Amino acid sequence: MLKVHIRQHHQRLVSMIFPRIIIAAIQIFFLCSLSTCSPSGTEVTHANEDLPPPLRVMTYNIRAADYGLTGIIATLEQGKADIIALQEVDKLVRRTGRIDQAKKIARRLGMNYVFQKHFSYQGGEFGLALLSRYEIDRVERVQVRRSNLILLKARVLTPSQSVIVIVVHFHPTNPLDKASTKKENDAARLREAKRALELATTPNSPVLIMGDFNDNPGSPAHSLFSERFQDCCSVAGGAWEKTWPAGFPITRIDYIWASPHFRILQCGAFKSSASDHLPVMAEIQITADSGRQSSLGAK
Repeated sequence: MLKVHIRQHHQRLVSMIFPRIIIAAIQIFFLCSLSTCSPSGTEVTHANEDLPPPLRVMTYNIRAADYGLTGIIATLEQGKADIIALQEVDKLVRRTGRIDQAKKIARRLGMNYVFQKHFSYQGGEFGLALLSRYEIDRVERVQVRRSNLILLKARVLTPSQSVIVIVVHFHPTNPLDKASTKKENDAARLREAKRALELATTPNSPVLIMGDFNDNPGSPAHSLFSERFQDCCSVAGGAWEKTWPAGFPITRIDYIWASPHFRILQCGAFKSSASDHLPVMAEIQITADSGRQSSLGAK
């Protein structure tokens, strides 16, 4: 079984930061400074008042609240999202004090939530969570062939229309690994991406896929998603914004993908030191008569 640990991200930093530090510095110089509560560096498209009210959606890898749950909750409160996808969530795990993190976060935010585990860990569970201000139903824990990372699929009943939400945390690749191990990890991540796309073949339903993809723009997985989905931050002008590591972001590996049923109003990362990732927020709007759109599975 492939070993997964939340601190694998830091191993990648060793091999990634030095070749990219000059490029990152130039990008940071030209980008607007990050806002505390809203995406930065994005082109804002105004909402169409003839369409349903916009939705604020967020994805955030919380690193099991290793820096403290208070900071995670404060960050989420500032975002004021309607739908939140969380990765690296502990449930009753010894290392984080046997706290049911998703439950505690949801209660503080006054939101509904579901949790699904990747695997058991230290007497508890480690996995994904979905929070919503609206009712959540049709929850599925979806396993991926030859992977110990699962996908979370659910339906969120927004006031205007139900939305399928898929939360993902794809397999990381450590550049320091030997070539054969790296190849296995790359293949695992691509299998996870393909399985997520299979789940998204939902005729006539708006779909969101959110999470930590552990992959850069232009990668094989990113290219697959681009064929059928909108990379919200690319559409809204925030594609240059990086999401990891939070203290000095050098790469974009956290994404919000939206089916063609959505109009993208804005998207970007915003500043927080509560995790090793930056949260990504998008404001989107379901277009009129989305039920008439062609099946997402049609090519």
